Amino acid sequence: MRTVPNALELFAALLRDELTGGEALQVSQQMFTLVADNIPQAIFWKDLDSIYLGGNQRFADYAGVSSAKDLIGLSDSDFPWGREPGDMTGHAWFRDWDTQVISAGEPVFDIEERLRLADGSLIWIETTKVPLKDLAGTVVGILGVFSDVTDRRAAAQKLQHTLNDLDGRVQQRTRELSRVNANLQAEVDRRCLLEEQERRQRSEAEILRDLAAGVVRSLDVADVVGHVLSGLGRIFKGFHGYVLLDENDEASDDSASPHVVYGVEGIIDTDLTGVIERLDGQLDVLNLRASDLEKIDFEARAGVAVPLVAGDRLIGALLAATRAEKMDNADAAPILIGADIAAAAIANCWLLETTRHMAVIEERQRLARDLHDSVSQTLWTASLVADSMVGSVGIEGDEQLSDNVERLDTLTRGALAEMRTLLLELRPSAIAESSLAELLGHLGTAFESRKRASCIVEVPDHLEVGVGTKEAFYRITQEAINNVIRHAGAKRVVVGVSEGARGLVLVVHDDGVGFHVGSVTEHLGISIMRERAVAVGAHFEVASTPGVGTSVTVVQPIQ
Repeated sequence: MRTVPNALELFAALLRDELTGGEALQVSQQMFTLVADNIPQAIFWKDLDSIYLGGNQRFADYAGVSSAKDLIGLSDSDFPWGREPGDMTGHAWFRDWDTQVISAGEPVFDIEERLRLADGSLIWIETTKVPLKDLAGTVVGILGVFSDVTDRRAAAQKLQHTLNDLDGRVQQRTRELSRVNANLQAEVDRRCLLEEQERRQRSEAEILRDLAAGVVRSLDVADVVGHVLSGLGRIFKGFHGYVLLDENDEASDDSASPHVVYGVEGIIDTDLTGVIERLDGQLDVLNLRASDLEKIDFEARAGVAVPLVAGDRLIGALLAATRAEKMDNADAAPILIGADIAAAAIANCWLLETTRHMAVIEERQRLARDLHDSVSQTLWTASLVADSMVGSVGIEGDEQLSDNVERLDTLTRGALAEMRTLLLELRPSAIAESSLAELLGHLGTAFESRKRASCIVEVPDHLEVGVGTKEAFYRITQEAINNVIRHAGAKRVVVGVSEGARGLVLVVHDDGVGFHVGSVTEHLGISIMRERAVAVGAHFEVASTPGVGTSVTVVQPIQ
């Protein structure tokens, strides 16, 4: 008796091409159904409009129909899950995923979805959808496969709940341990801070002691400032500072800014105008602004200005900046001490300098008196004798002797003028006591005695000139005549002062060799003369032509 072959044997015969026609098709269908119905996943396939074209028996069971044939022609909206409201379910949800797969032509894996079954239960599924393509590669539908992951999800949630509970307990214990550790750490930090403060105070005290000892031995303001700033730099990290001093005499009427800025290396050129304006008369510690800090150190974040007070006089301020975030009272304490040390030392330096200056002035006064009472009187007497000899020798008619006597007379007059000029240098106050005509006359006479050339001085006798302008005109004329003597080789010099619409005008003109103004060098003292003119608000100009001469002009506008 021959045994009837089973489906697997028939499929093997089909693969060996032993079956053809309807029999082969029937075997293929049976084999597909056998495979589809025996896999653990639910399988379905749809057309391009998301209409079901079939599925395996497991999917039919989920859908609540007896056979996969009953699925054909239906859509998700015909099943309970298609009418389920909410997230990750419903007809629109499933259709959107279908559309994405069809449009992209690429599969989508592990879609997490909810599925309401015919018996009313709600399960979680994990779905994979792939595009179905014909032999030409055109997408003609989709194939879907999903598995029930409800139990796995519930287990995962339970595990997560257990982990969360465990994590909560661990966190609670950790917080308790953290509190204990924090308390212990706070105590350790407090003790470390106290020790650090003690070490810092000892270190600051040693540095300030060395600083005080250093400035006591110094007799120069720049050295004092250097010691103070260097010492504070040893205390503070990222420290940068200046000392701003008012070095103007209290009795002075100088309108120029008297403030001088000192750094570690001495006087520096920096613009601290804004800081100076805010410190005017300020006796309290002043917090510096960001704009002030940028001028001291562009990386500084905090800083103060501490007044320097000597006796009852505000002499300046110590500007201190640091790159720390802030500077509190404890930080500022060493700066206050440093400022007090600096103020006392600077006041001592100034007192010593004043004492020396007074001694120099007294010595100059003594020399001036001695020269005036002895040498000057002798020259004056010699000048009178030479002048009387000029007349008597001229009568006798000895031409050679007459020339010599006239030369002697010129030399004695010039020597007397030179002596008077020297006395002006020894007694600067005499410049204020003399008229401008007398001052320039002495310079002219001295020039004629030193050079066989004429010097004409034309100054109105009753000209009213301020002390500052008088000294500036005198010094500029002095420098201009010295240039004539050294360089010009002139035969004639004219010094004139006049008043006009432009103001008070000084002109020193010579007929010497001249020079190219554009190529002039500093040895001619032009920059010094210009600075003296600018200091009194005057305009300075030099005009010169090679072979013709030079003119120096100073115009003091009407005040």
